Amino acid sequence: MLKILFWLFLILIPFGYRVLLYQFTPRFDEYESVFLYASDFFLLFVVFIIFTKSHFINFTRSDLVKFSLTAFLVLAGFSVFLAD
Repeated sequence: MLKILFWLFLILIPFGYRVLLYQFTPRFDEYESVFLYASDFFLLFVVFIIFTKSHFINFTRSDLVKFSLTAFLVLAGFSVFLAD
């Protein structure tokens, strides 16, 4: 099931349905706007399933992998929210 979700995520990426959340300038410019893509929700859903159903993945050091992924996501989140 996880493989199917992963391939479905990859297939749905080109169909970039997005919602405009915030616009920094009075005139519309894609580079100065914040969008939320439908694929973002799907990616978070797949990551949530991976964390809750960790027996699907046979890593020898699954705790290290989970910690590394969590640390990366936290640092990426800080980078996004603290950027100018």
